[in-house]
Amino acid sequence: MSKKILIVEDDNILSNTLSLALNDEGYTVFQAYDGEQGLKMAENEKPDLILCDINMPIMDGITMLEKVREADWGKYLNFMILTNSSDELKIYEVLKNSVFSYLVKSDWDLDTILKKIKEELKD
Repeated sequence: MSKKILIVEDDNILSNTLSLALNDEGYTVFQAYDGEQGLKMAENEKPDLILCDINMPIMDGITMLEKVREADWGKYLNFMILTNSSDELKIYEVLKNSVFSYLVKSDWDLDTILKKIKEELKD
């Protein structure tokens, strides 16, 4: 059975690019375009990893992360932040919630992101 990844990203082009690349790698991919939609999808699908932006409409990624961590099923869920924010306070808020990677979008290419996901999921 393939591992499930939830992409929570309000940039449609980036979300679709990541989704296609992850599908090509054999993952089952779900997409949400804001934190509220992402939280509902995570509750329903119980993904193996969430790849999430911080700055999104309706519910930001930090709030979503905190809500995921409150749930029993989400306490130890793999969570990767992929954002344009390099704000130190936001980085602190994310890291205190046991995020394994905080990646600034402009610093990473698609192949490197895929490699980090594979490493985390031990694929």
